[in-house]
Amino acid sequence: MKKLIIAILLSSMIALSACGSEEDDKNSLTSPSTSGKGTLSFLLNGEVWRPKTELSFPFSSSHGMQIAATKNDTNSHNRANELIFIDIGANNWDKKHFINFKIDSVLHEGQYKIKEAEFISPNNNRYNIIDEDLNSNYVILSKIHRDYKPAYVDDRNVLTWGHYTMDSYVSGTFEMTLKNKNGDSVVISNGRFDLKNQSYSNY
Repeated sequence: MKKLIIAILLSSMIALSACGSEEDDKNSLTSPSTSGKGTLSFLLNGEVWRPKTELSFPFSSSHGMQIAATKNDTNSHNRANELIFIDIGANNWDKKHFINFKIDSVLHEGQYKIKEAEFISPNNNRYNIIDEDLNSNYVILSKIHRDYKPAYVDDRNVLTWGHYTMDSYVSGTFEMTLKNKNGDSVVISNGRFDLKNQSYSNY
């Protein structure tokens, strides 16, 4: 029995070590997750791309996601409807790359067309022309966790608007092909993200 317990503990340690090394390996895609883990990665023309600053994983200040409601109820100062807007961005300072993409009018989990996207490479080379084909430019949202705080007036009679908190998070996958003004293209595939509602500096 004692040998069995030791064997189980060793197996668990090996499994945890493998998971940690995978996340730290810049040559591999991040593991899919749906818990607001703070990860993002994709293949850029077939090569692994992950956010990067001068700091190590999880790449503090290099990537983020913001979520907001798309319609304002001016009477209550709350965001009245369930529709949300999602804005995701990431940097890789070593490669001098930046990516940003947005989806609007999100109601629940499912597939959505990317309405706006941009990939910037060295020398300010901008790829921001989206192929309108839904099959090649989309986000599949596998998890949307909403934590919404309604508007309120504090004891100084100061109004705080309703907002989604940093406990909100969105998880999913994405694909897109973008072109620059010269007709050159970049192919972004096997993308995955699991991001809390935070700005770049909060990760």
